[in-house]
Amino acid sequence: MINEKKRILLSSPALYKIVFSIHSFEANSSEKSLENYLNSIINFCKIADGMTNIITALRLWNYDKDYLKGNSLLNADIFNIIEKAFDIEEINAENLLSQRGIKLSDKIYLQGAQRFEWPDLNRDEISQKAFCYGLRDRDTG
Repeated sequence: MINEKKRILLSSPALYKIVFSIHSFEANSSEKSLENYLNSIINFCKIADGMTNIITALRLWNYDKDYLKGNSLLNADIFNIIEKAFDIEEINAENLLSQRGIKLSDKIYLQGAQRFEWPDLNRDEISQKAFCYGLRDRDTG
């Protein structure tokens, strides 16, 4: 799909950042191979990096939590493809989780985090405590 929308995205002056949830490949069925899927995204990111001011991020938010297991069987393969594409020696998964991300190129980042699960009123309660990060910087005056 990114190849179909490449021209319009790259020519959009107001576009600041594009984030690709690359962990979604494992959760969805696809006729493409993992390598073809990632390479189409990586190629787009490299073009955007060279031609525009658009920041791109490859999001890998599928690491396990205590109560929620992530779908991360392909992470080693994903790392290998990214390492090859960006001529990186080795991606350290621990660094990926402890930092805000790894800079792959001038405006291309790899971000890792624990698996995110959308709220669901029918799901068992996980915790009594919660915090909305979206409202933390909201101007109340």
